[in-house]
Amino acid sequence: SAIELGTRIARRDLIAAMDRVLSADGTLNSMADDVAEQKYLPFFAPFAESEASCLSLDVYANTAIPGLLQTEAHALAAIGARCPPLDDDEVARRVQGRVDRQALLIRRPHAVIGFVIEEHLLRRPLGGRDVHREQLGWLLECAALRNVSLQVMPTNAEVHAGLDGPLILLTTDERQRVAYIEGQAGGEQITDPEQVRVLDLRYGIIRSQA
Repeated sequence: SAIELGTRIARRDLIAAMDRVLSADGTLNSMADDVAEQKYLPFFAPFAESEASCLSLDVYANTAIPGLLQTEAHALAAIGARCPPLDDDEVARRVQGRVDRQALLIRRPHAVIGFVIEEHLLRRPLGGRDVHREQLGWLLECAALRNVSLQVMPTNAEVHAGLDGPLILLTTDERQRVAYIEGQAGGEQITDPEQVRVLDLRYGIIRSQA
């Protein structure tokens, strides 16, 4: 069911078993290599493609350090903590996909990238003290990049426009503004201009409060 819903990528051995049980005569097996090499879950893959070529990206994070800013060790701890647990191959695939996305930070021509991160995320020692120390150091390095801005939303903020959850906005290479919202059950890319306008407005207020 997780594979049907796009929240898990099928392994080669499972694809082979499905091909046999469903009497698919090799049709599923012929897709095994392409499917097994996917680095992103199906619901996120279209957005990851837009992200890689975007002109600008704005991220508000209140549940986890943004994947674009995670060290490999932090990503391993975060993905490895998933419940129910993933097998080692799936964890490794997702970590690699997350690390590969970070090419956007130094891509030429530069994308203009902004992050707003909740203060409590900077205090949670995910993965242990050494992993946490490395992660904080990497955030400082990323914040020093000329095309990257990083803001912190203080925990004691009395007015807060980001209570509805995390939010990503990007401008595609075709100058289209789109949004991406993710929750417990997956993510959704939003292209409706009115919805994107509202989310853009909300993000602007979040930035002013951070």
